[in-house]
Order: sequence, then structure tokens, then C-alpha cells
Amino acid sequence: MRGHYYSVPFQFRNKIGVVKINSTSVLIYVDGCQVALHTISNEQGGFTTEYAHKHPRQKATDGFSQEYALSAAAKIGKSVLHVIESLFAKASCSGSRT
Repeated sequence: MRGHYYSVPFQFRNKIGVVKINSTSVLIYVDGCQVALHTISNEQGGFTTEYAHKHPRQKATDGFSQEYALSAAAKIGKSVLHVIESLFAKASCSGSRT
């Protein structure tokens, strides 16, 4: 809505839904059932994501940053650190989010 993205529960990803907006909220329906409710955000290009909407794999990696990965890899050894650095370098070249 207005250049902002709102989450739905992961089970509804890629489903066609109906979005309704009132003065304060964004309501999202799939097959006639409300699946999400968010407060309107005016942040252009931003994301509003409910933790409960995330897939369990996403929840497992919350808080896992590039800095954390590099620090953990360095504690294991130089060869592991090199592999992790290479993976992050490939991801940044391909435009993936890290």
C-alpha cells in the first residue's frame, strides 16, 4: 500500500487476496477470511512484518547477521572464515539480501 509492503502468514504467500484500508489499518483477506491486520505505515518502500507471519525457517535465523556469522566462523578457524566470507561476497554480487 502506498509503496509499503505488509506481511501475511507464510501459508498465504503467493495467494491472491483482497486488501482493505481504513483510516488507520490495512486488512488483508484471502478466500473471504481476514489473515492479516497492520497499522498503516507511511514509510515508502518499507516492510511491516509480523513475527507470527514468518516461516519457521525465517524465525530460526532472526538476529543472525553477517557480523555474527563472520565472528562465529573466525572462532572455528581461518578456512571456515574464508568460506563464509566467500558466501557473503557471492550473495552481494548477485543482489541477494544478507
